[in-house]
Amino acid sequence: MMQPIDSLTLVLVAGIGCLWLASHLRLPALILLLASGIVLGPVTHLLVPAEQFGDLLMPVVKLSVAIILFEGGLNLHFHELPGSGRAIRRLAILGIPWAWLMGSAATHYIGGVAWPVATLFGAIIVVTGPTVILPLLRHARLKQKPAALLKWEGIVNDPLGAVLAVLLFQWILHGSTDVSQVFYDLGSLSLAGATGALTGYLAGRAFRSGLVGEHLKGPLLIAIVPALYV
Repeated sequence: MMQPIDSLTLVLVAGIGCLWLASHLRLPALILLLASGIVLGPVTHLLVPAEQFGDLLMPVVKLSVAIILFEGGLNLHFHELPGSGRAIRRLAILGIPWAWLMGSAATHYIGGVAWPVATLFGAIIVVTGPTVILPLLRHARLKQKPAALLKWEGIVNDPLGAVLAVLLFQWILHGSTDVSQVFYDLGSLSLAGATGALTGYLAGRAFRSGLVGEHLKGPLLIAIVPALYV
């Protein structure tokens, strides 16, 4: 069995290789990433994360998701909002509940899944995410407005859908009577969001004022993301 450091190196090399190959073949990187994951995992069993990483698996996955969302947020530009802001708000405020309800109902009535699991699955499929949307947009050649709309929708809805899924999972795990746990999770998420927003604002001010040199901006951001996650 491969050691954790060997497995992590293999994941990084395979991922970067897929991104490079996709750029030359002009294919969405997601296709090659999925194919390489299947080959390295279920087909060859070179990667068996649960065995190779053990208790470190979930922290590594969570930190990776945080980095993916942060990197996706760097692709958002506020100058795109005047033309798409209203549609983005509708997708976030109305689109998520509607997609969750329809997905949950379809899972229950068509798939025959119990309501608790169906509602959790409905919350999961709400998430599109930057890892799916951004590679597709690079090859779709859409006009600027629909491309900006889909990009914002994918990145904004991703954390909102994840929050919904976490709350539902906690509700199922602790029982429908443990309302205090749900409110505790909501409070934790609100505090984390406020801390992230404040840190981003302060970092932006520090960058613009010249308090942080150009050579330190990258390392500082790399340090901020895991620090906020922890």
